[in-house]
Formats: sequence, structure tokens, C-alpha cells
Amino acid sequence: MEPFLPQGWRLYAGFAALLFAGFAAFAGLSEGPITAARPRPAPATPVEHYVLALSWSPSYCAEEADKRDHAQCGRPLGFIVHGLWPQFADGRREKCDTDAPRVPNAIIDRLRPIMPSAGLIGYQWRKHGACTGLSQGDYFATLEDAYHRVRIPDALTLPAGVAHMSPEAVEAAFIAANPDLTAPMLDITCSTTRLREVRICLTPALDFVACAREGNSCRQGAVEIPPVSR
Repeated sequence: MEPFLPQGWRLYAGFAALLFAGFAAFAGLSEGPITAARPRPAPATPVEHYVLALSWSPSYCAEEADKRDHAQCGRPLGFIVHGLWPQFADGRREKCDTDAPRVPNAIIDRLRPIMPSAGLIGYQWRKHGACTGLSQGDYFATLEDAYHRVRIPDALTLPAGVAHMSPEAVEAAFIAANPDLTAPMLDITCSTTRLREVRICLTPALDFVACAREGNSCRQGAVEIPPVSR
């Protein structure tokens, strides 16, 4: 038997039940995080080709005295990897979203023989690697494979003294050392006086491929190639 309630109490109880039901419904609608989670990176479109940028370390150390990395300068280093830059059909992309902005020490230590600056490694991942759609491990493994795909000419391996060469001679030396490489597949950059970089285009499978030059090709008659530190 239901308990007897006076008329006024029955009306009050019914109103309270309606009020509680309305509050519960509102609470159900508002349940969940106040702010939405940051969206994950969208899948990258396929890489059309890569640009492998090989920097002449002695030039960097001679020209960037106030900014140079002591982990790099003062060591017997010639060509090192500046970066492996993905290129897409609609151009270059940079600084893509990533859930892993920091490169683990294990990868940094493995790369030091060809990319001696920890700061550079991290920066290149955030600026370029994150845009490839590859994991850090796969991106840097591809970078290592790309570096080993290119044979450095003997004359530019560990020169003991200052050399002077035209950009065309540097280009010809790389072509002679790499039989599958042709002039439309690489570019030489320089400062006003020194060799800076050799940039080589590679397919995603790391075959040499022709590509457009970026407009900063070296136009000096001859450039200085500082010697490697001993």
C-alpha cells in the first residue's frame, strides 16, 4: 500500500520529481570534457621526392663563429647531412603537426657521425620530418639510407688544405663518383666566397631523380673549400 500524503505534499513531491528529472537530463547533455582534445595530424599526402642537403661542415664552422655548434666544429667532418626535405606535388611543406616533437637520445646518438648537432636533428624533424607521414624512426632511417646512397668524391672527402673549385667542377665530381647522377638531379649552393651545400634529389625509393632548382644555385666563378679539421 502506498503511503498517504496530503494533497499539498503530493503536489510538492511531483514538482520535485520533475525538477530532478530535468536537472539529470541537463547533466547528461553536458557530460564530457570542457575542451575538445587537440586533433591528431591529418595523414600526409605522398612525398613526390626528397632533397638531401649535404653541408660542407668546415664552411659552416668558418662562417657561423658566434652560432656554431661545438659538437660539430673542431671535429674532422666534411660533408654532413643538413636535412632530408620532403617535396610534394603542390610544393614544400614545413612545420607540420606532430605528437612526438622530441627526438629520443638513442636516435640522436646514432645519427651523430653524419648529423652531429642534436639541435639540428630535432629542428629538422619538426620542420621537415613531421611532414612526411613517417614515424621518427622511419624518417631518420630513410635519412641515413639517403646519405649512404651518395658517394662523396675522393677530392672532397677529407681535403688537407684549402681548395678552390668552380660550382661546375664540384657538380662534375659528384656526377663522376655516382654513375646514376646527372646535372638536373643536383644543385650547388655557396656563400659569397665558400662552398655551402650540395643538394641532391631522390625518389621516395631513394633513386636519383631530376628536380627543379630553387633559385639559390651558386653562381660564383670559384668557391673556397676550407679544409677539414685534423
